[in-house]
Amino acid sequence: MKLTAQPKNEVESCRSTDDRTCRFRPILGSGFRLAVEVTRRCNLPCRHCFVPRENQEPGLEVLISLLQEAGLSGCRKVLLTGGEPLLRPDLEAIISACARNGMLVDLNSNLLTLDWERARCLQEAGLGEVSVSLHGDRASHDWLCGRPGGYDRTVQAIEILLNLGLPVDVHGALWNGSLPGLPSLVRL
Repeated sequence: MKLTAQPKNEVESCRSTDDRTCRFRPILGSGFRLAVEVTRRCNLPCRHCFVPRENQEPGLEVLISLLQEAGLSGCRKVLLTGGEPLLRPDLEAIISACARNGMLVDLNSNLLTLDWERARCLQEAGLGEVSVSLHGDRASHDWLCGRPGGYDRTVQAIEILLNLGLPVDVHGALWNGSLPGLPSLVRL
């Protein structure tokens, strides 16, 4: 893969699909990637989570200022993470601030609450791609996340995003108990 510099307003991730189960997304050109924890609230009691649950989160004005500074400092891509970013009713405004400042936006979410309307709003705000966790087959995923039906809801949301043309990166935790379900996850 050859990396070439691009003007700031043409930021994009590059997918390498040589290995169908592992995809890499280098940022083309110069600059840096920033992960922003927009909340620590979450709607899942995942057994493996390391994020402390807190109700305090940065205000919209603080985030917009931070994102403007990041853009001016050479940030090319922002990963919005948490907790669960979809719990923020102002997520579209945060995404718009990233896009206005010339940054590609990647949303790291469990997607449990995502529906067609919210997905379209996020895309219109400037969402460029989505990262989501699936932890093996249905039983393994639902056990690890502590939510019966979570796997099915996440897969439905992935289908919504793909139908809107948004790239989706699937990742997840592996442990001995999830290994038998990996072939079905790869097929999915």
